[in-house]
Amino acid sequence: MKRRTFLQAALVTPFIAGLPTVRDTTAAAQGDSWRTYELVTKLEIANPFGISRAWVPLPYTAKTNWHTSLGNTWAGNGQMKVITESKYGAEMLYVEWKEDEKVPVLEVISRFATRDRAVDFSRPNSNAPSLSRAEMSLYTEPTELIPTDGIVRETAQDIGVC
Repeated sequence: MKRRTFLQAALVTPFIAGLPTVRDTTAAAQGDSWRTYELVTKLEIANPFGISRAWVPLPYTAKTNWHTSLGNTWAGNGQMKVITESKYGAEMLYVEWKEDEKVPVLEVISRFATRDRAVDFSRPNSNAPSLSRAEMSLYTEPTELIPTDGIVRETAQDIGVC
C-alpha cells in the first residue's frame, strides 16, 4: 500500500464512522404502513493534504413491495459522480477534491420509503419467485470479506443449511 493512500484513508476513516444520521422518521400518509426516511450524510475532511477522495454508499434504488427510493441529492465542493458496482449493482457517490482544497465538504441527502414485511416460514408460499441457479450462486459465493467456503461451508453443511 502506498504511504500517501494509507494516510488519506487514515484521516478520512474517523470522520466516516459516524456520518449517516436518519432524520424525519415520522410515518408517511402513503397507506399500507409506508414510512419515509431522510438519510443525511455529512463529510468534512479535517486537515486535508493532497488529493482527497470519498466513496459514499447510496441506498438501494430498485422499487420493491417493501422499499422504494425517493431520490438522492448531494452538494459539495469536489467533483462528484455516481458509480455502479458491476457485480452486485451497488451504487455509490464518488467524490474527488483538488489538492489545494482547504475544506473538502460533502452532504448527501437520500430519501426512501419502507414498510414492514413478514414471512411465515411455516407455510411455503407457492407464489414466491424462485432464484435461478446463477442468482443462487451469485448471492452465496464467498467474497474476500465474507467467506462462505472452507470451515464456514462445512459447518453450514453439518447443520443442514446447504
